[in-house]
Amino acid sequence: MPTSLNVRKPLSHGRTEPLVHIVDDQPAVRDALKALVESEGLPARCFATSKAFLDYCTPDTHGCIVLDLCLPEMSGLELQKTLTGKGIRTPIIFITGQGDVPALAEAFRGGAFDFIEKPFENEGFLNRLREAIALDLRSSEHRRRQAEALAQYARLSKREKQVLHCTVKGYSSKDTAKSLGISHRTVEIYRANVMRKMQAETLAELVRIALLLEPD
Repeated sequence: MPTSLNVRKPLSHGRTEPLVHIVDDQPAVRDALKALVESEGLPARCFATSKAFLDYCTPDTHGCIVLDLCLPEMSGLELQKTLTGKGIRTPIIFITGQGDVPALAEAFRGGAFDFIEKPFENEGFLNRLREAIALDLRSSEHRRRQAEALAQYARLSKREKQVLHCTVKGYSSKDTAKSLGISHRTVEIYRANVMRKMQAETLAELVRIALLLEPD
């Protein structure tokens, strides 16, 4: 008998407003970056330490993180690893005045969006910032659809989940009936219930929604 789909718990909801999060221990640098970002109409918030940012952020923190590589107590690379461990996927743009190849490589292995050395050209920095925010918005929308699909899936009965699983596997109604030991007519009834509960108008849409339940 088919097993149920491999699903995760629904995502929590929290801070969803896209912001540029600036993490730098130098007040002058924080102020200059904040002024530059806000001059382009992008909201920004500053943090002097990694701990201050960790106390603030959640998996629903969206936008972009502009992160200094060299920070006291917890470096930018250490903060990046901690954020990853907490499931925080907000794109990170590292900035540094003393970068090196090993640090750059480690940042990108950790999923950094970019690594920019100071001093940098404002327009190039802002372009990368916009691209990072756009990427995060797309990722956030995908996670929103996943959470919605998970909530819909939770409303299905055990048998309806089995029928959905068979549908995603490409089973025909006849194959599903044989696999589950029920009639073809009963399969059709269950499938209609699944489509209604998953808010799918077509079989193709049902499969698309069901695939959101699979781990990334």
